[in-house]
Amino acid sequence: MIQIKCLIPVAICGALAGCITLTPPEAKNAVAPLAPIMTPALQVISSAQPGAAETVDDPGLGGPVEVSVLHEYDAASGKRCKRVAIRGVQEQQHSTRVACNGTSGWYWTQASLT
Repeated sequence: MIQIKCLIPVAICGALAGCITLTPPEAKNAVAPLAPIMTPALQVISSAQPGAAETVDDPGLGGPVEVSVLHEYDAASGKRCKRVAIRGVQEQQHSTRVACNGTSGWYWTQASLT
């Protein structure tokens, strides 16, 4: 009986010690946010002034495209953005997109203008 009384506090301490960790579970599974990928077109756009046009091979936009900065402005979010015309060199497809300069660099917004 004395041995069982001694084992109960030891078992309780062992159970409580198993619940204590030095690193919170959230930290173990945390994933660093992804930085925007600086595509060839975004590299051109980042330094281009309105009116500038350049042909660049950007697989994400379907291959060789001509990108033209149409307009540069400060968005309501406080970011610097550029409205860009994209013309496929081979397929002659046209689209207009918006690229903005965020804290991690230039990125395409979800807005797709036609």
